[in-house]
Amino acid sequence: MIPECPACGLALDGHAHCTLAEAGNKHDVEQLFKAIERRDWNTLVSIQSFEGSKNAVIATAIRCPRAAGSVQPYVDYVELYSAPERCEHVVLNDEEWRDLNDALATLSWYSF
Repeated sequence: MIPECPACGLALDGHAHCTLAEAGNKHDVEQLFKAIERRDWNTLVSIQSFEGSKNAVIATAIRCPRAAGSVQPYVDYVELYSAPERCEHVVLNDEEWRDLNDALATLSWYSF
């Protein structure tokens, strides 16, 4: 979906990703972007309103071995042949990354 890491700018070898939130309705989409802006990770990970029959905004964390990491929201369209559309990514500083990891204790990471 993304060609390189937003934090370090290099290929995604050695990186991992984790789905943070899935917003399937207008209210939750608004809350998702507000939570990212406020760095309110507990609220962000509580947004889980994905419905397969509707467009959704999904927020993904990208763990970087060279820098802290980033949050990448994207629009996932319900149309089968529509590619996901990336929104503006957020590169986190070390403190923000530690706070995010505290909120991710129960989530799973996957290698690219």
